[in-house]
Amino acid sequence: MILGGKNGKLMPIYPPAISMLSMRLKKNRKRFDDLLLRRKEIDRVIENLYEDKVSGIINNERFTKMSNRFEDEQFEIKQQIKNLEKTVKEEATHELNSNKFSAMAKKFTQIEELNLQILQNLIDHITVGHYQMVDGFKEQEIEICCKFTAY
Repeated sequence: MILGGKNGKLMPIYPPAISMLSMRLKKNRKRFDDLLLRRKEIDRVIENLYEDKVSGIINNERFTKMSNRFEDEQFEIKQQIKNLEKTVKEEATHELNSNKFSAMAKKFTQIEELNLQILQNLIDHITVGHYQMVDGFKEQEIEICCKFTAY
């Protein structure tokens, strides 16, 4: 979040990353659900292949070739599910934190003057770097980390 001013009042400006996070989370959840469905579908296909082999509809060579292909796909899907599960969990946490931060920031939309209470509610920590002289001026990096966000 960035604080911008209008008519002498500070107002929060929300970065587009928050809405992008929600869109990415929805996309990954859908992909996760699709992979779970495909994994179940492959289980059914393998069962049907086995039944076809036992009943003599397909020969052993064809069964082995087809089942290996489906087992390989299923292994890849399990890996993708594992990775997506972790990603979705992290993104959901980030989204929750962003929503908490947005709700808290809305309390302070008409800030006329920064005070200790506002700073304690919005800012996690401030990191002040070493200063250096550049063209006769002191230059110093200051990083302000807001609560509940990565900004």
